Amino acid sequence: MQIPFKKPVYLAIIFFSTLWILSIWYGAYNALSPVNTWDPLTKTIWNQMADNIADLNTRVSTLVSSGSLWTSSGSDISYNAWNVWIGTSSPEKSLHIKTTAWNAELDIQTTTKDKWGIFQEWSTEDLKFWSNWSNTLILKKNGDAVINTVSVWLGSGSIYTNTRLGVSALASNTTGNQNTAVGYSTLTANTTGIYNSALGLAALGWNTTGSFNSAWWHTALQSNSSGNSNTGFGYQTLVGNTSGNYNVALGARALYHNNSDGNVAIGRDSLINNSSGDYNVANWFYSLYNNTLGNHNTSIGAYTLYNNSSGVGNTVLGYNTWRGIVTGSNNTIIWANVTGLDPDLSNTIIIADGAWVNRIHVNSSWNVWIGTASPSYKLHVSWTAAWTSWTNLSDQRYKKNIETIENPLDIISKLRWVTFDWRKDEFKNKNFTSWQKVWFIAQEVERVLPQAVTTDKEGYKWVEYANLTAVLVEAVKEQQKQIQELKKEIASLKQ
Repeated sequence: MQIPFKKPVYLAIIFFSTLWILSIWYGAYNALSPVNTWDPLTKTIWNQMADNIADLNTRVSTLVSSGSLWTSSGSDISYNAWNVWIGTSSPEKSLHIKTTAWNAELDIQTTTKDKWGIFQEWSTEDLKFWSNWSNTLILKKNGDAVINTVSVWLGSGSIYTNTRLGVSALASNTTGNQNTAVGYSTLTANTTGIYNSALGLAALGWNTTGSFNSAWWHTALQSNSSGNSNTGFGYQTLVGNTSGNYNVALGARALYHNNSDGNVAIGRDSLINNSSGDYNVANWFYSLYNNTLGNHNTSIGAYTLYNNSSGVGNTVLGYNTWRGIVTGSNNTIIWANVTGLDPDLSNTIIIADGAWVNRIHVNSSWNVWIGTASPSYKLHVSWTAAWTSWTNLSDQRYKKNIETIENPLDIISKLRWVTFDWRKDEFKNKNFTSWQKVWFIAQEVERVLPQAVTTDKEGYKWVEYANLTAVLVEAVKEQQKQIQELKKEIASLKQ
């Protein structure tokens, strides 16, 4: 008897003791009747079995032919000691899926939404999770992981003791260990380098064997291949370094072109053009900006030694100090805004103030001047000076053409002592004092005693007052002689 169908109908095939459920549909079924295990699997028999299946649910009981049993307990279904397998007859776990095709895959989908898939790739043996045909998670055979194309290595597999996070980070590593790479292409070329740290896009990207380097920020130490013990902190710091060692760069583009050893650059663009100069220190932005070959320079302050290219052994302290030097060497310049010096000035010491005034200056000829920018003597003090004692070299063994001064009284009598005020407003660079002075006039002294007067390179006259001492001594002696003679004459007149 045919009756209306009210239950879901399953189409199933038992093939070599395996139950295959092919489809579900609604239809009509015949009147129920007992089903025996030897009955053929006909439409009628299967329709009778369908009566035991609740609406939109599946329940498996005794098979209609000989073979292993499926049993149910609550919501669980088990087969052969609680193991379930597909594509294998030797299950090793509770659920074992196997295929002879390229990849074993399990797909999950809700209505028309994109599928999620889980599969083991045949070539790499990696377990991959994908959605919308793109891998979202890859669990690699060696224990590493890739999340949404971003690689994550946490001390496992071929990079034991290394940590990687980022696409292509540490991608070429072979035996390198104790490395940390975070960011796209960080340490991507590293093979055997050890104890490196890279954070930021392409930081230490081309490093292969270099070790003990630290690169933090975008492309820091990007070109380094074999350089060791470098530290680059900031955008494109040490980006051109390939084999330089023991460098420290802090600040955007510091030591950008460097490929030498032992340099320290702190501040944006400091030592940016240095290529082969060694053991330089540049502290603050744009310091030693154009240095390329210079060694052993120390530059502290913004723009200090800005144009130095090959100068060696300079020490400069103060904002904007000595921007004009190019090849000068072995100088010490202290304080701010010391400008206008010769580009090849060497072996000089200058202590200045913030108003471009050189307070103390020692040049390469051992001339020392204080308070003036135009010295005329070994020691030139343009102010009042005081000292407890002063000595002059006077050993006879150094002298020749020795002659006694003649007519010293006549010379002294022709000298004129005057009082005067300096024309300080007209000669501001001389730092003249404001109070009245008592001295000689150099031109007047020169007419009677030219040995006591010198002329500087600008044509101005100077009196060497020490030379007048000898004339005064001889004048006193001559005067004393005259006094003695007068005493004798007076004594003879009294008799």
